[in-house]
Amino acid sequence: MKHLNVIVMVVNLLIGVWAILYVQQKSQRFHDKGLRLLLIFLLIFNALEFDQFLMIYFSSNLSPEQLKNSETLLKGLSWPLRTMLLLGWYVFQYKIIAWQRERKLPRWLLPAMVAFTGGLMAYFLMAMRSPSLMPKSPLLSFWNLYLWPLLLLQTAWLAVLLAESRRFSDPGRRRAARALAWLFLGHILMQVTKFMLGVAGLDFWQFIDSKLLILYANLLPVFWLKFYYIPWAGALSRISNAGSQLDSLQQTHGLSARELEVLKLILDGRSYKQMENELFISIHTVKSHVYNLYRKLGVKSHRQLTHFIATRRQESAS
Repeated sequence: MKHLNVIVMVVNLLIGVWAILYVQQKSQRFHDKGLRLLLIFLLIFNALEFDQFLMIYFSSNLSPEQLKNSETLLKGLSWPLRTMLLLGWYVFQYKIIAWQRERKLPRWLLPAMVAFTGGLMAYFLMAMRSPSLMPKSPLLSFWNLYLWPLLLLQTAWLAVLLAESRRFSDPGRRRAARALAWLFLGHILMQVTKFMLGVAGLDFWQFIDSKLLILYANLLPVFWLKFYYIPWAGALSRISNAGSQLDSLQQTHGLSARELEVLKLILDGRSYKQMENELFISIHTVKSHVYNLYRKLGVKSHRQLTHFIATRRQESAS
């Protein structure tokens, strides 16, 4: 079983590398900093799985006696590393949800999560030295007590995102926000299913679900980008053909001719490097024009810019 586990994890890690490269490549088309959150989400998740892979691989190559002698050392290295990676992974999931809501995370959240993580680890370290402190129920393991509060908070914020998405005026943006919320809720449902299978003693099906969870997490950003974000943001490139609308935007908001060129290239999905080559200016100058463009239009990100243009198009069409 351990060798099968290693093989499956290698396949999932290769899929994870492909997903990272895909998201990195596609996100270069757009100037939305929120897309970096998806990339970091994948990087941390695959670091988690690589840590687990190393643990299983080394364990499968040790004799029972060697494993018993090394168990404390292996757990001592993997436990805190995995805990901190999980903490970072959930922080970036919360950031992704906040990005979709066009909000920032509350300032208290990260200190509260760090305090919760540190307190729980300290308690279990004491419980290892004083077994009377160890929770009697196997369901009250460190990982269950650590993950369930994080999952509940994530579920609550996803519900808020679903409720708020109804008020988005842009249909494409509304669909993208809803899709991301449902995709994350699907991941949570699979985690709950894994827990229930473990409680029921169905180890084989729990194993299958755990591997599907890894695959799901790696493909979630890819699926959302390909079928929801890119069709919405990429479709706005067609607006660049509507010269009269952009010309009126230039007049009403005082855009320079160069800033109008930059706006059209942004809507065409050009990267900073591509704009540098097409306009024959330095990348520093490109960023300066983008900054001035955002300031004049009253937006702070590519997402807000595309929403602004799409809303303006709907208003002019009505």
